Amino acid sequence: FQAEDGIRDSVASRGLGDVYKRQLLNRLTILLFIFCSLESKEIRFEFTSYPKEFSQAGFTPEYLQIGIDGCKYFLDTNTKTVCLIQGQNIKWVGGFGFGKDEFIDPVSMAYSNLKLFILDQSQSRVAEFDFNLNFIWSHSLDMHYPDLIVFDPLNEFYVLSNSEMALSKYNYGSQALESTIDLNMYPQTMGDVKSIFVNKNEIFGLVTTSQNYVSFFNLSGKYIKSVRPDLENPTWLFHIGNEWIIFNKSGSYSFLDSPENKIDLAIDNIHYMTENNGLLYALSFDGYYRLYHEE
Repeated sequence: FQAEDGIRDSVASRGLGDVYKRQLLNRLTILLFIFCSLESKEIRFEFTSYPKEFSQAGFTPEYLQIGIDGCKYFLDTNTKTVCLIQGQNIKWVGGFGFGKDEFIDPVSMAYSNLKLFILDQSQSRVAEFDFNLNFIWSHSLDMHYPDLIVFDPLNEFYVLSNSEMALSKYNYGSQALESTIDLNMYPQTMGDVKSIFVNKNEIFGLVTTSQNYVSFFNLSGKYIKSVRPDLENPTWLFHIGNEWIIFNKSGSYSFLDSPENKIDLAIDNIHYMTENNGLLYALSFDGYYRLYHEE
């Protein structure tokens, strides 16, 4: 009987060991999946110095937009000048003044459908240029101190005013603004809006200074939800690889679906970020970074 008991105990212990092995294997599989998921969200970057013509002209860009074939449009709000880099060619336009292609207080810039749009806050107007910086049209805005311009996937542009706490759509037919979101109605959007991004699913994401909320709306202005990212001073929001990602000026970022996984990039002095075809660009004092999401 003792021999039979020993055999049963041995078989039972082997069976129990198999259970532990399966549990351990499952845990390792889960950890490997999580690790691979984090690795798939890794962002790489490349740095490009500004051309010598910038320093020669005293040009210090504060905004950037990417056009067709990698054309780059830089805006310096101090000199009120726009620079187009197209391959090895450089073109300048603008300057301080009241002319159709001059600016008093340019504060925002957007590119859409082979056209560049520059928002002049003091004049409450949007200057429209073609891809080669030839002036096309000037859109007057019935809005006090507009701050941001952004395009949706349908190539319609919206203008935000922090002083009016309003986001409005520009109607090309009536050449007037139509109210889209009254931010006064939502406590989460109190404070200035720092940045806006509209994804391909036609969802607005707004980053606000009020406790650093990120609030989401659809194109009709219906409120969806608000999220508070676990990131110090979140500033720029993007939608990359079907996920919302947010950055701050220190080069740190996190995905809103996993805010605890904050990642610090080895880049400094970011003062503006933009997106084009899934690629991110960040301006610094000496040049710009090209960031890409590596699967």
